[in-house]
Amino acid sequence: MARGCDSAGAEALAKSGVTVTSLKQMDRSQLLNLGVTTAVADILLSEKRPPIQPAIVSQLLFKSKMICCVCRESNKSVIIHHLNGWAKTRKHDEKDLVVICLQHHDEAHSQKALSQNLTPAVLRDLKQKWEQRVVEQDAQAIVGISNASYAHWDYFNHNRLLKIASAMHIAPSSLEGFYECRAAGVVTNDGLMVELDESGVTNKDKYYLYEGEYLLIRYHYMTSLIEEIIKRSIIVDITNHWKKEELVTLAPEGALIFCQGAFNFKRLSKGPKGPQQLRRGYRRAEGIDLQFVFDAWECTSSSSKSDRLSGRTVANIFGLVQTVEDKSKGLSIHISCLATGTGFTNVREPRLGRYQSFGYADASFAEMSPDLEDFETD
Repeated sequence: MARGCDSAGAEALAKSGVTVTSLKQMDRSQLLNLGVTTAVADILLSEKRPPIQPAIVSQLLFKSKMICCVCRESNKSVIIHHLNGWAKTRKHDEKDLVVICLQHHDEAHSQKALSQNLTPAVLRDLKQKWEQRVVEQDAQAIVGISNASYAHWDYFNHNRLLKIASAMHIAPSSLEGFYECRAAGVVTNDGLMVELDESGVTNKDKYYLYEGEYLLIRYHYMTSLIEEIIKRSIIVDITNHWKKEELVTLAPEGALIFCQGAFNFKRLSKGPKGPQQLRRGYRRAEGIDLQFVFDAWECTSSSSKSDRLSGRTVANIFGLVQTVEDKSKGLSIHISCLATGTGFTNVREPRLGRYQSFGYADASFAEMSPDLEDFETD
């Protein structure tokens, strides 16, 4: 009504589900089709554009590591640039936005006669290549910290990992340790764990799957498998993004996540042998609850089963997000745990590095988003 819209018109727009922000992102024809008068449309189109939604900002900064996709220099301040200009599109679509440094932002608004211009097509290609490189770097970083001197994978969700590997067309025969496991009779030709190995001990008589003389070759094979899966996956490291506003965007249902932190492990069943030795793992902090259930029978050592995945310990969790429940004061995330490990290199902001390059030292995405329009000068 403050923009000249009568009460009946304002009520009709409200019932249709539109907001002032969404109206300001429409062009004239769209506004008129909604019944907005020409005068009101003129006012809306002349007003300052609305800020980019926090969820889109989070995705852009995360995927780019807050680094310019042109020069890829981490010590430069950056800006969110509209590839086709707000005045033309009146949209804040992620596909039409790119993170670049101030120098290349100026060049994106300039035309050169003798050298390559930073056209929308060029910037879009550079953005795609840089985001792909970021994905590869993240995978390499997770594999790297899991190879620390005292690092150990304590649990594998064998069936789930092998199904993922099959979907990725990872041939078991290409993995280190496969032929040793096959010769020992602990895996099938398809790479699956067998129900009865050559030692003659059935699964129900074992305290844990890896018990016996084939522990090392099983572990070597599965370590090779999970590292190959990680290298081929898009994984979100949420370790340093433990805030509701960030996790809602970065860890939706279906996302593969990695988290390092203090976890509690609680027994859900009493049986000491065979499958179905169920336990719950969970981390609760700052209103965020991350939890999963796993079968401790699939632990990779007796120490993993009795010590490392018991009580409270710092663990590294790799899993698939199943559900995300938004609560009034926090968030509840349930995952299918694919693997857990301990002793990994400590994760200290490996994903984004400095926030200073964006002008807000130690600020979260949620804290930065209200003032992001100060950086958007397109």
